[in-house]
Amino acid sequence: MAGTAPHPFSSVLERLPTEESTDIDGAVEIVSRKFTPHRIEADGEHFRLTARTGLIDGVGLHHIGYGAPVLISPEPLGEHRLVCLPLWGNAVVQIGEQHWFCDPRTPMLLPPDREFRLHWLDSSPQLVVSIPNGLAERVAAGMFGESGAELSLPPTFTLSSTPGRALAAELALAHDDINSGASGAFPDFLSRNVAEGLIARVLLSATAGAEAQPEPAAGPIRTKLVSAFLEVIASRESLDAGPLQIAQQLRVPLRTLQENVQRELGVGLAEALRRSRLRTARSLLLEADPTRCSVTEVALRCGFRHLGRFSVEYREAFGEKPSETLRLLG
Repeated sequence: MAGTAPHPFSSVLERLPTEESTDIDGAVEIVSRKFTPHRIEADGEHFRLTARTGLIDGVGLHHIGYGAPVLISPEPLGEHRLVCLPLWGNAVVQIGEQHWFCDPRTPMLLPPDREFRLHWLDSSPQLVVSIPNGLAERVAAGMFGESGAELSLPPTFTLSSTPGRALAAELALAHDDINSGASGAFPDFLSRNVAEGLIARVLLSATAGAEAQPEPAAGPIRTKLVSAFLEVIASRESLDAGPLQIAQQLRVPLRTLQENVQRELGVGLAEALRRSRLRTARSLLLEADPTRCSVTEVALRCGFRHLGRFSVEYREAFGEKPSETLRLLG
């Protein structure tokens, strides 16, 4: 199978400390500590493990490279699920007697409770996302209802679908948050929302080919749900709530809320939430004392992770910079 073009992640977590080993036993110790005990068989003279890890609210982003083709035989993961994305080249995952090919547009999703073997066919490094199994089950239950807690997911999925492209974009943002060190200053609620958002994107991408859920019945109940949603997101007391928490507060699966918001408001849930929180940010800036409050503080309080992007979106929405709004009081 021919190698594919490099993934947009040209360098991964390059600002974080690197663990290295040219010895297989040393490499096994490092990677086993991050994931699970395993065996490595290397093919080539240029074996060199490089490993970097960053965390955000329990979800890990890892750069793992061996410098040579390797065959990896791990024990069952147990507490984690892993999403492995080759940055270029190809890989194969074997579960039982079946094999699946992976490449930069086709990540593998490794199960927590079954044995598997990984054959990284090239010397490509991989971006590995580690997701605590309990957290994945909780997010799935919030998204799909109780049946989602079983999490029967396919071994591979595509980043070429609409949910897959959204996952790639969210993954790039989370990577930059961790790599730059910005995530270390996030409030707890924002770190939680980022982690849950990543997991939700993985689940949506992995289930994108599944049969569509039946639409909720139209009528007053649906209108009441969206009205309640609008009321919640307009409340300053809910600024620390992500989409999953809002759906739980409204006592519906996240997917049901997404479908109803899209149908009635004509925009996705995330876009409706973004617009509402831009309006809240404007209110907070107008009320704030510019000698005691900063734009960054307001942006983070409203859940905006990137100040530059917040400033652009704010100016597009209101025709002025957030710093100009803050100075109006003066």
